Amino acid sequence: MDTFEFDGKKYKTASKHQKEWGNDLISEFSFKGNEAILDLGCGDGILTEQLALSVPRGKVLGIDASLHMIETARMIHRNNLTFAHMDINKMNFEKEFDLIFSNAALHWVKDHRQLLKNAHKALKTYFETFRRIRIYAGK
Repeated sequence: MDTFEFDGKKYKTASKHQKEWGNDLISEFSFKGNEAILDLGCGDGILTEQLALSVPRGKVLGIDASLHMIETARMIHRNNLTFAHMDINKMNFEKEFDLIFSNAALHWVKDHRQLLKNAHKALKTYFETFRRIRIYAGK
């Protein structure tokens, strides 16, 4: 995996602004509570946990290319929450997720075309999710 490596424990204390931005974004969603959510570049898992709390009957998967970030994230335990060490451009999901979330991570991705192709394939419903991206990205 050709990635940057981060110290997950240090990130927990140095990522106040990222957490604020992410919580603002999460607060914009109206969850039903049973969604399947993929968090791209989940980092230390704090925002991923917030997503899991928002969908108690759903499931949330956080992925990150940094092994140290995933090790830190895996200290969080929720029944509907899992973490995987994975490069975003190598993910291979098919119609598994209702929503793909990412906060302050996509600038690290080297191949955005591949990212969008993989994201499209991972979504259950393409149109609704990309309509939301347009709305939230436009703020």
